[in-house]
Amino acid sequence: MNHSKRIGSRLLSLLLAVALVLALSVPAFAAQDSHSGADTGTLKIAVMSDDHYLSPSMIRDTADYTTALNSDRKMFAESDAILRTMLDAVRQDKPDVLLISGDLTKDGEQECHKALAKALQQLQRDVPGLKVYVINDFIYSDPTVIATYTPPAGKEAGGLSYVARPADGYTLVVIDTGRYSSDNTSTGKNEHETSGAISADLEQWVIDQIKAAKARGDVVLGMQHHGLVAHFDVQPTILPMYLVNDYERLSQEYADAGMSVMFTGHSHAVDIASATTVAGNTIYDIETGSGLTYPSPLRFVELRRSADATVV
Repeated sequence: MNHSKRIGSRLLSLLLAVALVLALSVPAFAAQDSHSGADTGTLKIAVMSDDHYLSPSMIRDTADYTTALNSDRKMFAESDAILRTMLDAVRQDKPDVLLISGDLTKDGEQECHKALAKALQQLQRDVPGLKVYVINDFIYSDPTVIATYTPPAGKEAGGLSYVARPADGYTLVVIDTGRYSSDNTSTGKNEHETSGAISADLEQWVIDQIKAAKARGDVVLGMQHHGLVAHFDVQPTILPMYLVNDYERLSQEYADAGMSVMFTGHSHAVDIASATTVAGNTIYDIETGSGLTYPSPLRFVELRRSADATVV
């Protein structure tokens, strides 16, 4: 990536971080005023999504590669440079948590996963205490993971879902919304589909995990690949595959159970949208764009937890 693109990406990241703080502050400060909650803990988060990483070792000057490169907005030739520049920005910020909300590699290539895992392991060595959480590709063996979802016998959908406590006072519910197994695809076959869905069993598990976290007094954050709230009026009509199926009902269920924020990706766009339930509970869908699509956004977030477990 050239110097001007790096500057543009980091400037955009700063602007996004400011916008995020402003978006979250309005309802949070209102809660603080009514409950006189004091700041009891800060969590610094870096967010990446849709990196579609392609290892340089897999790039060849072939007709197939040229066709793929010319038919896609993704900057495959710059993939490694973009990833390393973004991870350098994370090193500089030294967050507590790095979230990567799906599509880690180009097409799930084992070699790409190994190279990405190696880069993330080095990042963790360089930033002591950094927790890294990803979806939908695999689950890290991490001591902060306190629960994993096991699908019913004979089923696979949602099997990469898990719960972590990255810090005291915070719970992260990571939801596998991918459609790849016969029990969750529209065709009934084991094949990848762009759209997202969760089973009734997984939905109940998620709600139970949110309620358990609230009972602990935690702020509840979520992460999934597909959107939970529509980001523009006609999205459900023209691009429904970028929202999880039944998103309106699910967003209401999660908000009323106690989830405050859902980090998403998939759309290769940058936005923050919200939904408020009849009961007055609001959930924010914080969508981060693709690292491999210009301008390669990287989001930095700082959350502060009040005594009544609201975000400020």
